[in-house]
Amino acid sequence: MSVSTEPENQIVDIRSPSATRPWQHVLEPISGYLIEVSDEAFPTVRIRPKDVRPEVTIVCYGGMLELVEDAIGMLFSEHEIVCEVISPTRLIPLNMNPIVDSVSQTGRVLI
Repeated sequence: MSVSTEPENQIVDIRSPSATRPWQHVLEPISGYLIEVSDEAFPTVRIRPKDVRPEVTIVCYGGMLELVEDAIGMLFSEHEIVCEVISPTRLIPLNMNPIVDSVSQTGRVLI
């Protein structure tokens, strides 16, 4: 497990079999992606590609995360579209910073 330079985020290489993932019941490992979880009372989960710049940001909430996880694998394998996923665990108040940061890189958002 490695820690990002930002103290509020924990980065886990989800390909590592020894990685501890408290959200493991929701997410299946995706090859080439990292999961970042903010260090807040109600964290935001960010799934981002490890070695390439994402082309689109997908924002989802709650039970949609598992479906979006499947969708990003399909988008890459069928259309070579690389996605980043932002999934807040709480909508009110919504922490917009991770969404704004991601969209500033991709220029596209899908909600």
